[in-house]
Amino acid sequence: MEEERTRREDSVRLMQEALRTFHQQNPGLDQQRILDLTLVELAEELKDGALTPETALYVYVQKALEVHKTLNCVTVFLSDCEDQLKKLRESEVKGPLYGVPVSIKEHVGYQVIILMCVSDLLSGGPIVQS
Repeated sequence: MEEERTRREDSVRLMQEALRTFHQQNPGLDQQRILDLTLVELAEELKDGALTPETALYVYVQKALEVHKTLNCVTVFLSDCEDQLKKLRESEVKGPLYGVPVSIKEHVGYQVIILMCVSDLLSGGPIVQS
């Protein structure tokens, strides 16, 4: 349990650092305008380039951290989200959810993230394949 608490705290700290860097590079960003977009509007702005996937990610990370302070709801930020952004930039394919940030519940397996849930069948082991 202590190992998972440390992992969560480390992931939150790393995202806070990444957010500071992002905000320094993007002063004056209207985050509320982005948060007010519907999913369809967000996807359209991402697809046509009016909004970058990095901007969408960090706006929603900021919101998740704000909510986390009150609700303690973030289990862990996916450590490879910035690698995923790099792959997105290199890809020529822009699917229907291109660049849309997602939240994955802790009982859903994702690559080598250790599952922390009530089920004895699911908890404790890393997922080898997504």
